[in-house]
Amino acid sequence: MNEGAERPVVGEVCLRRKRRKRQKKLLKQLFQDYSKNTTLHGLRYTTEKGLHNIEKIFWLVTFIVSVALSFYLISKVWNKWNTSPVIVSFSDRHVFVDKVPFPAITICPAIKFKKLNYTEILINIEHRKVIDNDTMATARAVNLFCDRPNGALTKELPDDWMDRLLNVSMDVEDIFYGCNLGGSNCKTLVTRVLTEEGICFNINGLAASDILNYDSIQKEYKYSFNEHEARNWTLTEGYTNDDVNAYPHRGQESGETPYLSLQLVDWESKKDKNCNVIFTGYKIYLHHPADWPQARSYYFAALPEQVSSMAVEFSAVSTSEDLKAVALNVRQCYFPEERPLKYFKIYSYNHCRQECLTNFTYARCGCVMTYMPFQTNEKLCSSWKQISCSMRVNDIFSMGGSINLRNCRCLPSCNYIQYDADIHKTDYKLDDFQSIRIDKRKRLLMSLLGLRDIKRNKKSTSVQIFFKEPMFMAIHRSELFGITDFLGICGGLLGLFLGFSFLSIVEIFYFLTFRVYKTIRRDLKTEKSGDLPDIFHVEKLHDEITELPLKLK
Repeated sequence: MNEGAERPVVGEVCLRRKRRKRQKKLLKQLFQDYSKNTTLHGLRYTTEKGLHNIEKIFWLVTFIVSVALSFYLISKVWNKWNTSPVIVSFSDRHVFVDKVPFPAITICPAIKFKKLNYTEILINIEHRKVIDNDTMATARAVNLFCDRPNGALTKELPDDWMDRLLNVSMDVEDIFYGCNLGGSNCKTLVTRVLTEEGICFNINGLAASDILNYDSIQKEYKYSFNEHEARNWTLTEGYTNDDVNAYPHRGQESGETPYLSLQLVDWESKKDKNCNVIFTGYKIYLHHPADWPQARSYYFAALPEQVSSMAVEFSAVSTSEDLKAVALNVRQCYFPEERPLKYFKIYSYNHCRQECLTNFTYARCGCVMTYMPFQTNEKLCSSWKQISCSMRVNDIFSMGGSINLRNCRCLPSCNYIQYDADIHKTDYKLDDFQSIRIDKRKRLLMSLLGLRDIKRNKKSTSVQIFFKEPMFMAIHRSELFGITDFLGICGGLLGLFLGFSFLSIVEIFYFLTFRVYKTIRRDLKTEKSGDLPDIFHVEKLHDEITELPLKLK
């Protein structure tokens, strides 16, 4: 019984072995059929009858080397496409200056205030003299913006510190004796703005409502008094029409006179030897109108009794929309909608940097400086410990800038305009020229009235700003090659080495699926019928499968 029970098992094993052997023979013949009819070069010689084995091995090795070489070259193309898909090139067209905004100008005077004797207050503190509370509160507000804040005044800021600062700071009429933009008086364009340097003056910048995100920042005091909103201009589209009155003011080719001329006055009598005595004149910052005015970037100096002529040039960088599909770490720039900021409506590298510094300062010191846009005014640095901490943090941030900015994910905008200027200086003796025109009697009268010292203590400064050229080359970033180019290169390499084409893929798919399936199915069907196929049956079955496409047609 044991022997009888084991016989069916042995029979099934033998049947499976015969089936596998028979199907291997069928698949071998199917491969021979494929190699005979394929469009791939050289493969047919590996199975062709009548050839010596050395010939077959030679063609097999040649085919394998061709496949390996083609895929090696394709991998290099893939790596280049994956890691360096961006190409930077000069645009085929120049950009005229009237297609871009005239730069915004932020001017910071070295003299911070006009109605406060800061030195006298410090002397009185040193000699323990009584100082009224109102004067002390104003001095605390001013103290924050001197080059070296005095520790005796670094206490809790008064609630109305901003009003006190504005009351004693220089005003537009105190500094701007003349402002001409494109032939028109531009004093109405000059607005005050709070920066690290204190109260500065901005021309041609966007309104605070266009730049700051009021939903996320405090509203107890203003960072900027600019209310000139954008008109017929957007950051992404530029100027929407040819309106000459669009805002920000568009650039203009300079003729015989500079496009922007400023007549500034430096009052020697208003200088205080304990607040910003190192610097004199004005710091001038050129930036994009949509950038928040700040005193951390590179500045130009306008000194008393000098003409500062600034020849402006710009770099316009645009990026193809196709690069949105490229990974950010490869593209290395942000499109406007990709990187929202908390305190600013508009993304730019400078805004990201300012927000990063603000958060960095708050994380280290538990407070922020007054000029930093922040969510609450209850966390302003006012004590000496807090201000010292903020100064140290600023140094740390600057020294490790690249690391900090990477942590904050600060990258350039994909489309931006950056301004730079060449500056030339000459002497400017306007006050001497005016004094010569005054006759002796008037000068004698001024002397009797004590006005001579006033005249001597006023020094004029002239600033002239214009575009260096009427047009500039633009830079465009685009794809090195797209998916179509990549497929074309891959197809060219495969065609060069193997004669490979799209139909070759269809052919391989057809043989690996339909032909294999029909071959195995026909063999199993024949097996079930009871006619166990021998080698002649296998060859006959192969011929039937080979003729199958003709029957299907």
